[in-house]
Amino acid sequence: MAQINPAYLTVESKRVVRDAFNKPFPGIALKDFLIVDTYRELEKQVVRSAYQKANIPDKFCYGRAPLSKNLLEFFHSAEFLSYLSEALGEEVLQLRSGSNYRFGWKDYTLLHDELVLEPGVDIILDFTAEWDPAVGGQIVYVPEEGGQMEISPSPNTLILVKRPEGMQRYIRYVNHHSGEKKRYFVLASL
Repeated sequence: MAQINPAYLTVESKRVVRDAFNKPFPGIALKDFLIVDTYRELEKQVVRSAYQKANIPDKFCYGRAPLSKNLLEFFHSAEFLSYLSEALGEEVLQLRSGSNYRFGWKDYTLLHDELVLEPGVDIILDFTAEWDPAVGGQIVYVPEEGGQMEISPSPNTLILVKRPEGMQRYIRYVNHHSGEKKRYFVLASL
């Protein structure tokens, strides 16, 4: 059963994604990536996951949970792996890792020397609804040579970011204006 929005399955759409990785800051956000029914079902599972608090004050604070069976099936489906292979222009047989993340008030990650990311591709599927960017929670990529790329929360958006050697990422502190709202996303990598 198809789960990806048919608009992203066209040859032209996949070419646009491939071209995005030839730019100085290689990344792209694909809004409304999943068909609505699939998105709603996966969103329920992500929100209801059994999150465990991960907290080392000088490094990070957030909730983390394993992927649900349905998310694992989607990320390992022939449809998704084939899409990634065609869109990225390289064969993708499986994802390296993946988890659900939840960020609320006082949650964050920091850049630090002990966390060195291997080069690769981050695959982020966002499940955050109605989020004010002034609250924080953005995923920020910082290349070794300086500058940054900031990704704000957006529901049903697939974000692909190619991380060359030396690129780091952090999640901006979520401030008290978030109230009870939470930022949810799945992060996997190639």
